[in-house]
Amino acid sequence: MSKFFLKNKNVVYVGGLGGIGIGSCKALLAKGIANLYIVDKQENPNLISKIQKENQASKIHFCSMDITKPDEIKKCLTDIKDIDVLVNGAGICDDTDVDKEIAINLTGLIKTTILAFELMDKSKSGSGGVIVNISSIAGLKPMKGKAVYGATKHAVVGFSRSLGNDFYLKKTGISVLCICPGYTETPMATLENVTKGTFEYSGDLCKEVLTEKPQSADEMGELLVKIVEINKNGSVWLCRMGTMEEVVLGEYEEPK
Repeated sequence: MSKFFLKNKNVVYVGGLGGIGIGSCKALLAKGIANLYIVDKQENPNLISKIQKENQASKIHFCSMDITKPDEIKKCLTDIKDIDVLVNGAGICDDTDVDKEIAINLTGLIKTTILAFELMDKSKSGSGGVIVNISSIAGLKPMKGKAVYGATKHAVVGFSRSLGNDFYLKKTGISVLCICPGYTETPMATLENVTKGTFEYSGDLCKEVLTEKPQSADEMGELLVKIVEINKNGSVWLCRMGTMEEVVLGEYEEPK
């Protein structure tokens, strides 16, 4: 484990115009990064212009990308080329559309990560770096009301832990971190969305998340930056109510 310095680095944030994305982008820019590539399906020129005016020391770029389309992932990341940090933050929470939820939360994240490995690999043309996959507290415990969402987030944790192995780090120079936010104030965290469960009658089970004090997107962004700087390969972090803690997960082995 070695501390990672964000100053003058090139950061790509997939899903950067979402709630946690905006808070994280502001926190990353405050560290003096060279370039921020905001990747999202639809551009928000006014918001990007506002962020740029507040952070004139860094250059902000936008790349339009539908994470469910492999050709768009390839074009966006290969056009950027020089990536020091990649944050996979795209996600939805809608168990009523199973295929779309899996495509965005899991399949797209996996394909983006694998391509980034090729571009960032120090044994090839890259210089190594950090990949951050954003899961959820739902990836650490049963999500009774939103079983599909919980399944995708558990898979993100498992995928990240598998690639966050020192074998890959030594070969590529890339560390993989996983962040699991708790209840965070974002446009997606409306009562209507929160209570939309796997079945029509799952709504009451979904309400348990509302009992937790929410953290702001800005608080979550500050925590993300701290975790990137700590740069502990293969680590999983729970971020809730404005605090962070590393989650130590065990490994199951067949009895000898």
